[in-house]
Amino acid sequence: MSASDPERPPAPPSLPDDDRVPPEVRRRTPLITPGAVRALERLRQAEGGPRWNVEIGDRVVAEDVAALAAFRRRLRAPIAPWPEVGPPPAVLAFVESRRTASAAFRDRLPAGVVLPRDWAHVPTMDREDLAARIERVVPDDEDLARLIVYDTSGTTGHALRVPFHPRTVALAHAFAEL
Repeated sequence: MSASDPERPPAPPSLPDDDRVPPEVRRRTPLITPGAVRALERLRQAEGGPRWNVEIGDRVVAEDVAALAAFRRRLRAPIAPWPEVGPPPAVLAFVESRRTASAAFRDRLPAGVVLPRDWAHVPTMDREDLAARIERVVPDDEDLARLIVYDTSGTTGHALRVPFHPRTVALAHAFAEL
């Protein structure tokens, strides 16, 4: 298959000689280097290369890379034993800190719920929360400027639109490294 194949999307214009990263590429992939852009361009134009049908990017910025490094260190740190009853204090503290962050948390953790005592009775989130009430899941104070919305495949039901933050996507890479 050649680069002029009608089934293959046309290659983007070549980069200028000064190695600038095109603004749209920089918007989608803020930390991409000119060398990486050139390598991607070679891959796109390779006769046996994959057919690209969508332009994507990770939207990861330098602060996300620092957060990823810190997260990797935490994942490699020794883990305290899980208590025999209920979650560890760190989980309780995190959930308590998010108690008023979104309508979904406020619904599940109303006044009077004492997490250590009532943990077994706290309702969990389910697929329907994402399908029908996604706006109730996103924290009220979250800056949505960098929000990425993925469509799921729908293999376990109808497809869902799921919001992610680029930092969350970056942190997921640390799990693959374990």
